Amino acid sequence: MGDAMQSHNQGRTILVVDDIAVNLDVAVCVLEGAGFQALVARDGEEALQRARQVQPDLILLDVVMPGIDGFETCRRLKAAAETREVPVIFMTALNDASNKVTGFAAGGVDYITKPFQFDELLARVETHLSLRSAQKELVAKSAQLQESEARYRGLFEAATDGLLQFDFRSGRITEINASLLNMLGCDRNDLLGHKFWEVEPFRNFPACKSAIAELPPNGRVCFEHLRLRPADAARLDVEIVANVYLVGGAKMVQCNVRNITARKRAEEALLREQESLKSLLENIRAVPWEIDLESGACTYIGPQVEQQWRWSPARFAEPGFLLDCVHPEDRRAFGTALKKRGGHADQSIDCRILRLDQTVIHVRSLLSPATKLDDGRRIVRGVSIDVTAQKELEIELRQAQKLESVGRLASGVAHEINTPVQFVNDSCHFVRDGLQELRGLIVKYRETVRALAEGGLAPQAALEQLSAAEAAADTDYLLESMPGAMNRALDGLERVSNIVRSMKEFAHPNQKQKAYADINKAILSTLTIARNEYKYVADLKTELGDIPEVCCFLGDFNQVILNIVVNAAHAIADALQKSNEEKGLITVRTELDGSHVLITISDTGGGIPEHIRDKIFDPFFTTKEVGKGTGQGLAIARSVIVDKHQGELRFDSEVGRGTTFIIRLPIESAETVVQESAA
Repeated sequence: MGDAMQSHNQGRTILVVDDIAVNLDVAVCVLEGAGFQALVARDGEEALQRARQVQPDLILLDVVMPGIDGFETCRRLKAAAETREVPVIFMTALNDASNKVTGFAAGGVDYITKPFQFDELLARVETHLSLRSAQKELVAKSAQLQESEARYRGLFEAATDGLLQFDFRSGRITEINASLLNMLGCDRNDLLGHKFWEVEPFRNFPACKSAIAELPPNGRVCFEHLRLRPADAARLDVEIVANVYLVGGAKMVQCNVRNITARKRAEEALLREQESLKSLLENIRAVPWEIDLESGACTYIGPQVEQQWRWSPARFAEPGFLLDCVHPEDRRAFGTALKKRGGHADQSIDCRILRLDQTVIHVRSLLSPATKLDDGRRIVRGVSIDVTAQKELEIELRQAQKLESVGRLASGVAHEINTPVQFVNDSCHFVRDGLQELRGLIVKYRETVRALAEGGLAPQAALEQLSAAEAAADTDYLLESMPGAMNRALDGLERVSNIVRSMKEFAHPNQKQKAYADINKAILSTLTIARNEYKYVADLKTELGDIPEVCCFLGDFNQVILNIVVNAAHAIADALQKSNEEKGLITVRTELDGSHVLITISDTGGGIPEHIRDKIFDPFFTTKEVGKGTGQGLAIARSVIVDKHQGELRFDSEVGRGTTFIIRLPIESAETVVQESAA
């Protein structure tokens, strides 16, 4: 017996039961020589006791023994929960068929006829230990699959968006989650089993029906701002995203129904707020001022500053008083903007103002280019508008958009999880069927060997029968393919784990203060959960450099990356409709740039037309069709990068070739730099 086999068998325990000491000694010698741990029992009662104590991997059981015989011993082993699964091989000199039938009926898996051949004994032991090991592995994989299915079911039921599945061919609804039932105000039985297009309120959308009918497998279509009218609600605006996928060869449709009523109302409220802001400007509700850059004193400030900022206008004639009114965290950026006022374009900067009563308001200041007077003084003129209410609304809308983004990705993530779960299931079924084929082959081997032993079959005929049985079972194919199937199953489970982990990392809680974070890791997590948004239209290429951790608001940064990547995917999808290309390319790079980190996101879409490039960061500006975009994504991205992180967000674009967004993020926060300089 080779060293490798002995090493393989170490730790595997065989219980040998026989009332004849010589037989025990021979069996123990053979088994221990092969590396097994051999235990002995001299009758049935002792065998039952030892089997319960040590839980052997296999039992070699004599039939004829004093007290209870081997058959009864086997029956009792199989009746006990702790020993039921242990394989039992009978050792007997009884060759008649009735005894063998009795042994198999009692629960035995095989027979070894005394006196036995050493090689035969080891071969049969190895065979049944292998079968037992495969059975245990199959049970474990089945448990893992059930766990994955339970996790998917949990995600399905826990999703805040409404989720619904129906059979493409029959149209009958097979799954619906609690969120959608609550949204529609109906009972589960009102929808399950009914045809999707025949139940309220979906019958109101014939355009959805025709579009879904034309979808290929893995196709996706989105309908926004549809109006549902459940019995208990006068208004409910929704967005429906339909995905077609295959389950066992059958086409299924999953619909993600998102309630966007709150978002619609928030958009309308924001529009009303902008109209109100416009009215304020027209009624000179802004604070105009003029400042001498050398002394820092205001040479003029509007009288309305006393009503809005609570300070007397005379105080602003004091050198540096205007800058002192700016919140300490915004003072450096505001002072820098004043000193760098050159060129011919106006500049807008947001900051917080400390009023006389120490309350804080948000103001947006429009700064004109610096002007040099005849006496040599340089002055900057500005108009400051109170935008506190708008800022608060923007914060609410930013949070709403983050929740909307996660909700929009929910069905895609569920689909991403479903795909590996499906091929885990397929691989396990293949392994199960392969084991059944191998079991049949082993049975054929036993029958042939038995026939040879009894003299009823010539060796040549036996060889031909076994060759034919191996060919029928396609043994070479099974031995070659089954390990690959198990590897695919393990890979599928790993993919599910990665997706769930990425969702957890993306859903970073809102931070009140900046913290150091691994930007590369954050980007990879965001790309993982956004995969369903781009995988059908673009390949992804990442070139992540060796960069340090960055002090940032990680949740807001993740949202910026998500917005830009989703926009890139949409731009590529639009470009593909006008070309013969199958897929575009999204490239994400990171690199160190002095005291900053540079993040670039490039796409091969159609590019940004020249006449709208100065508008893409404006709130509510969008090039998408009506109802398919709020225009807030890039506006929020600019606010996060420029205002919250004092970074830079710009883009390069070429019509027909694509667009690259460049994010330049400081490694240290501005507050940290100021503190270190003061120290």
